[in-house]
Amino acid sequence: PDLPAFLLAKESFRAKAYDDKQPWLDLNPGDEHRVKGTITYGGGLTKRADGTPVQLGDTITEQENLDRMARYIRENIEPALANMIRPGILAGHQYDALGSFLYQYGESEMDDWNLIGLINREAPWQEIVREWIDGTVYWLDEPLFWGRRVSEILMWMGLDWRAGQNVPPTQDIVSVVEMLQPDPL
Repeated sequence: PDLPAFLLAKESFRAKAYDDKQPWLDLNPGDEHRVKGTITYGGGLTKRADGTPVQLGDTITEQENLDRMARYIRENIEPALANMIRPGILAGHQYDALGSFLYQYGESEMDDWNLIGLINREAPWQEIVREWIDGTVYWLDEPLFWGRRVSEILMWMGLDWRAGQNVPPTQDIVSVVEMLQPDPL
């Protein structure tokens, strides 16, 4: 039940299409040659309602964004999680945390990740949260999406995910969980 709110907090809302690698630039139709990432709008949406890619100059209202996100969760995230994760092993907050991850990367990207195998084997929480960080955050030894991943882990553990933005990349994720929840799962 918290997935839409989490996604809105992490993805933010932008009515006008932008380059997700350079969100500070104000790009307009004709500036396509300047795009370095993916043209995005709303809360991380890269496709229009008809399935075609978002283009520079496209806009979306907050209500359209909420409706589209809800539909995407229902039509894509829920079936993907049902396909990837053994039935009955996720609590609601774990479903939401993994749903955020899936929203950002997609099923085809995540399907064979070690993280999914650890979850399906019901590995100890420490292994899962370490893989959540080690297997997904670091690229060329630099942390990417650190705050989002930590927030997802905190949600996964049933903790207040908003604290994730305050955790520096030098902090061991297991110690963070233990500090916030002295008796973890």
